[in-house]
Amino acid sequence: MFPDTVPVLGTTSLTGAGRDPAEPPRRATTTLRLHADGRIDLRRHGAQDHPHGSADRYLERIRAGYGARRPRTAAPERGVTSCRDADARASPGRLLCVIRQYGRRTARRRLVATAPAGLHPPRPASRSGRVPDEARAKDRRGRHVSVQQYDGIGEAFEGFKSLPLMRYGEVPSFLGMVGDVKGRSVLDLACGTGFYSREFKRRGASEVFGVDISVEMIAAARDMERREPLDVRYEVGDVAELAPLDRRFDLALAVQCLNYAESVEQLERMCRNIHRNLVPGGEFFVFAQRPDYAFDCPSLERYGFHCEPTGEEAGTGPRVRVTALLDPRPISIVSTVPRREVYEECLRAAGFRDLEWVPIQVSEAGLREFGAEFWADLLAKPPLVMLRCRA
Repeated sequence: MFPDTVPVLGTTSLTGAGRDPAEPPRRATTTLRLHADGRIDLRRHGAQDHPHGSADRYLERIRAGYGARRPRTAAPERGVTSCRDADARASPGRLLCVIRQYGRRTARRRLVATAPAGLHPPRPASRSGRVPDEARAKDRRGRHVSVQQYDGIGEAFEGFKSLPLMRYGEVPSFLGMVGDVKGRSVLDLACGTGFYSREFKRRGASEVFGVDISVEMIAAARDMERREPLDVRYEVGDVAELAPLDRRFDLALAVQCLNYAESVEQLERMCRNIHRNLVPGGEFFVFAQRPDYAFDCPSLERYGFHCEPTGEEAGTGPRVRVTALLDPRPISIVSTVPRREVYEECLRAAGFRDLEWVPIQVSEAGLREFGAEFWADLLAKPPLVMLRCRA
């Protein structure tokens, strides 16, 4: 029997079979339960002759990941059929995502319960239990691709901010648009490794809460928080499924967040979820690719990036591939560029007002470092833009 002294927050059942085609199929079911204290209990059924073997051996094989990137978990003691997520004690949203990571490549998963506190991973089925409609299934596929992209980057994402376009364009422009945050609470959506979360906490924010769909990004953010404690909280969560949190925030940030919506409906849902987690009059700041960018900045690579259309179209706009020209290995990310009217209609439908598009600028430090002529192409045909509005 599973321990029942601590409330169970989520359960996932996984069913798999042996891989050797020469052997008869030997199926086994694994049940994992997430407890409020962060413990994951595992029980194997029908595993006596199963090639994965006993529960603790099964956990070892899961951590090996069959060659896939694995979640960061502490190894269980020998003979103990439970493990604890070392990075996320008292973090049910993160832990439930870790459970889902276990089942992603090793078995068929069936989600029975979801995490509380508003941090829900993507649902595997519609609310009715039926096969979801094509639009929602496509939304989930898009989110899955997004998770895979960023899980594969991890802490290397910090290197983006060292490239000229980010260091002298995005960062000073976005910080300048947001302005003074002293004494204000900040919700950082798609926070990645926590760059802006940390920066705004250093600038005097009373509370900063970072949310990202990528387990590896949040793990990297927490590692940095341990090395340099700033009292920033991080959780794994999907903005498209974000329920009301335990408090409302004075302002929200979405840097390269809304452009991962696969459909207009999903983008509007993201905006509504953000709006209901802001105080009345709270500010929302967006940073994303410019909707009407024509891929015509002739010297974009000198600023550290290459950008090209993929030739595909999502419900919100065209797909693009952006490559950060990092040394020694460039990193490419595929996202969408929502049309300007899609942004505006979704934000207004969610209850936002006072929408204002804000162009990026080059900092004085950038002008001193490279000179005005260096930045002429970027300022004439900028690939990025900002947006501010109010709840």
